[in-house]
Amino acid sequence: MAKDLQAASYDNLRRLIDPKAIAVIGASPREGSFGKRVLENLVGFDGRVYPVNSRYETIDGQRCYAGLGDLPETPDCAVIVVGRNNVLEIVESCAEFGVGGVVIFASGFGETAKPEDIAVQAQLTEIANTSGIRIVGPNCLGVINIGSGAAMTFQVAPRKVTPWPRGSIGVISQSGALGIALSQATERSCSLSHVLTSGNSCDVDITDYIEFLVDDESCRAIACAFEGVRDASKLINAAFRAAAVEKPLIVYKMAASDGGAAAAMSHSGTFAGSHDACCASLRRAGAVVVDSIDAMMETAAFFCKAPLVPQGNGVAVLTTSGGASIIAADTAEKHEVPLPPLAPSTHATLAARVPDFGSVGNPSDVTAQVVNDPEMFNECASAMMKDEAFSALVTPHVLALDFAIPRIVQMNEIARKANKIVCNVWISEWTSGPGARESEEAGHVAWFRTMDRCFATLAAWKSSAEARARIGKPKRRVSSPDAKKIGARLLADANGAMTERASKELLAAYGINVAQDYVVTSVEEALSMASRLGGAVVLKGEVQGLAHKSEAGLVRLNLRQPDEIAAEFANVRAALDALDDNGCGRIILQPMIPQGIEIMVGGRVDPQFGPMLVLGLGGILVELVKDTTLEVAPVDRETAAEMISRLRCQDIFDGFRHLPAVDRGALADVICRFSELLSDHADLISEIDVNPLICSADSIIAVDGFINCATRSGIGENQKDE
Repeated sequence: MAKDLQAASYDNLRRLIDPKAIAVIGASPREGSFGKRVLENLVGFDGRVYPVNSRYETIDGQRCYAGLGDLPETPDCAVIVVGRNNVLEIVESCAEFGVGGVVIFASGFGETAKPEDIAVQAQLTEIANTSGIRIVGPNCLGVINIGSGAAMTFQVAPRKVTPWPRGSIGVISQSGALGIALSQATERSCSLSHVLTSGNSCDVDITDYIEFLVDDESCRAIACAFEGVRDASKLINAAFRAAAVEKPLIVYKMAASDGGAAAAMSHSGTFAGSHDACCASLRRAGAVVVDSIDAMMETAAFFCKAPLVPQGNGVAVLTTSGGASIIAADTAEKHEVPLPPLAPSTHATLAARVPDFGSVGNPSDVTAQVVNDPEMFNECASAMMKDEAFSALVTPHVLALDFAIPRIVQMNEIARKANKIVCNVWISEWTSGPGARESEEAGHVAWFRTMDRCFATLAAWKSSAEARARIGKPKRRVSSPDAKKIGARLLADANGAMTERASKELLAAYGINVAQDYVVTSVEEALSMASRLGGAVVLKGEVQGLAHKSEAGLVRLNLRQPDEIAAEFANVRAALDALDDNGCGRIILQPMIPQGIEIMVGGRVDPQFGPMLVLGLGGILVELVKDTTLEVAPVDRETAAEMISRLRCQDIFDGFRHLPAVDRGALADVICRFSELLSDHADLISEIDVNPLICSADSIIAVDGFINCATRSGIGENQKDE
């Protein structure tokens, strides 16, 4: 797109979302019609509204125009409320008249997957690309600018509530119905600036919306729910831009399952793509990724109210219930949110006020005595908020009763003065009871419906700040400067899956220790080599393109005696002959590596998001246990160490039963080298699998390796068993 057209396109997006004049094409006086509903929703709009329909002269006392050419001005936006068959012609007319953008509600386009419908949607895209007009939809529920009252939807528009001091939530949803459902958060006094839906995204997509809200001053945090995107790099760049201007981006990526991905294709015609790769890429860009739609809204509200960066190393918990204290402590540990001890001065303040039958610490339980002495809670909360160890105060809301309302007012003022945040966790089953609306209205009190979501958000607060701090910092390379050249040479002639020996040669070029192996063509050679090496050995059958050798009966471990080596050589040879059609299979022998912790390090080049690194518990149970973590390659040592700590089995590295502790720093170093290999050759490699990587107290050795390269015609084919 030419620069002048690109600039006009962005300006037209602004005209569409923040219009001064709106045309409603297909406006109608008929009750219940979309044309009537849109006009009703625009009653509070602070700009000008022009009904357009040649069948009417007036609608509800307002002049109705026959066509765009009859309007007194060119509208910034046109809401098209007509059937599918007339949409294309109207959009062409809007582009000719210089309308900034259009909103299309009609369905029956790309989401049907029918070639003729896809073709019509493609024509809409072409109009946008060649004219600069912006098109929202088709198959969407519209655009709502709550601040200006531009509620361009046929659904019930959200009410306007008082914005929070730091700003409001800008909601983005690919799904129209979901977006409107989220907008009803205003009914509990959640402050929203915009509700933007994209539907089929023939032109305007969620990334365009993110870019717009990044520049919008009324929006403090962006909450985005989507199924998939067509341009992954555009999405990630938008996330980086949000991080650069310190605007929190909270994302819920739907279509995590195969069924969800299929539903996404039929719902909006969108390819969901790799869920895990998308989430990892967004986290790298500083976004907060959540796992539910409920969590998205509560997390976004928190980020609207909280300082951008936590001030302390942990949080404090103040309760009126011993049970709530226990739940908070358990949940904090689950999400690795520190609960530091009270400073001596803080402890003294609480000890002087809390009854003997309460508890002073972190958590602190001031008991139900606060019913008779409300100031006790306020004084304790104030002392904890002044404590430099704490960035936030968690106050479980046990009873939804009127006496709690003034407490919320006090908590809000205490948090404001400390420039911190209070998290009010709503334990009461009366979810709309006294204090719920007041919590949402308060500019420095975040409202959570579960303890789990509260501490998950507090953990994300810290991790997202750390991710933003790492953006732009140069990564110091761990592997040799020559590794990339050597790797390029080794990969130059590769086409499809590499053999284990070739794969391990590439790993060695990056400074990764590999088990030495030797090709043996006969029993005599195997016995001679085993004798020379001494100790136990391993026999493997090697077939081009086969990743899981053990499942094919091609691996024999811990062989010591000559007779068992000879017998297993014959067994491996027979298994090879059964698999190998071209006679290129061979047997390799290597020393048996001493027992250690088995790790899997893998990677693949995602077609949308690029090289992705996988770390997990290894061995034959890797697919059953599924204890893995994913990051964008390459990674630095700090990120590699975080990957290790994210594994559920991470305690095993500190020594477990008869297994010695593993040097985590050395393992992080290997992970970095592996990630650099994958990143350096992302154009040549489609996937890598090293399983197992055996880790002991004094060594980390790759005993197997599988690298699949991109073929000259696409991604390499292999016989990898699933």
